Amino acid sequence: MKCRSCTKQLPSKRIELGFTHCVDCSTVDTYGTVGITYHKTGNTVQHVSKETAAKINKDSRRNTYGSNLGSIKSGGHKEFDRKIEKGCSTAFVGNDKMFERVGEEAMFKLDLLGLDKALDFIKRKWDSLAITSDQYFRLKKILEEMTLSK
Repeated sequence: MKCRSCTKQLPSKRIELGFTHCVDCSTVDTYGTVGITYHKTGNTVQHVSKETAAKINKDSRRNTYGSNLGSIKSGGHKEFDRKIEKGCSTAFVGNDKMFERVGEEAMFKLDLLGLDKALDFIKRKWDSLAITSDQYFRLKKILEEMTLSK
């Protein structure tokens, strides 16, 4: 069988599938694919229109901190608003020694200067990337609990 448009010979598989035009003359849009991850080893591919695939694949590209933040950039969590300069070492951010050091200093400030000064201190340490947000909130909760129990 020959193509209806250009009279090239159609491959037998195209004829079996019911096509009457060759690939070059076809008016059917090509498809795009989107990778779907069910689990680290259980992935599959979904065929969708080329435009839809392009949009989904663009939106799912990683932007910052290794996570998909494209849709939550504005108004996001404070931790994601901070900028790390190139060349800045993050080797000590959030390690146990730094957490202990900041915690001890915060307790000292709590005893001498009060809760507000101690909270300001740990906030500055968090802003300067000395401790992680998780550690900041843990210390904040400890400081607040200490003042309630007095």
